Amino acid sequence: QQKPLAAERSETGRLNEVIEAGNAQYESGTAEELEAALANLDAAIQDYQSVYQLEQNLQKKITAAEKLKEKNELAAERTEAVELFAALDEAKAKYTAGTSTELEAALDTLDAAIKTYQKACQLQEKIAVAEKLKEEGKLAADSTEMIQLVESLNTAKEKLQQGTVAEQEAALKDLIVKIRAYEDASAGNFRAEARYSSYRIQIRALEEEVTGYHIFRADTKDGEYTKLTTLPVEADKQEYDYVDENVSTKVVKLIQSYTGVVNKMVWRKEV
Repeated sequence: QQKPLAAERSETGRLNEVIEAGNAQYESGTAEELEAALANLDAAIQDYQSVYQLEQNLQKKITAAEKLKEKNELAAERTEAVELFAALDEAKAKYTAGTSTELEAALDTLDAAIKTYQKACQLQEKIAVAEKLKEEGKLAADSTEMIQLVESLNTAKEKLQQGTVAEQEAALKDLIVKIRAYEDASAGNFRAEARYSSYRIQIRALEEEVTGYHIFRADTKDGEYTKLTTLPVEADKQEYDYVDENVSTKVVKLIQSYTGVVNKMVWRKEV
């Protein structure tokens, strides 16, 4: 019941031949002839299914490559784009007429070209993010996070133009890390993040003599606050200093809405 292979494919012809031969042996063939017909039919079916699966996989990659080409995120003259479009054309040419070996080779080549193209797109996207952060200048030019961001940005731009795939991937990973570090440093001393029915709080220590912070929670702005912590939460000890599970969405949204207020009123910091 599957969409059949093209009639001109050798696998289709071979399958039809062994089906006819099998039908001829079915009624009057000897045991040996029936056994041989069964073996031939089984081999033809396996060959047909193998090529069928290759065609299906190749079609998925062709569709993915067509979408990337349509988006046109990279300049057409870039190596990644040239290689992707060439691999796409080759895959389309082999799709209905190539041998199983040619189909497999076209699939591998197109898959590799897609991944390379996507990596370059991701790097280009992160470069744009870093450029925007640099332009906004929320941190001083001589701050560690800004210096490291700019250095990583310059390396990423260089590797995007003439780096190998491995160098671009390394530059992408490093730039992501530097962007996160910059965003963390410029986000304020208090952060809250909603995760379904939970929230996470991160506190950045302001003074060295501060040993920690207590967390209080209320369901409304003017409601009664309940102390959630037994001991002070030590700031900067882990990614998130306090996590509260199984709370209402209303509470999570309230916590998030007050992050800016806390930073402004307690730490006198605009975010």
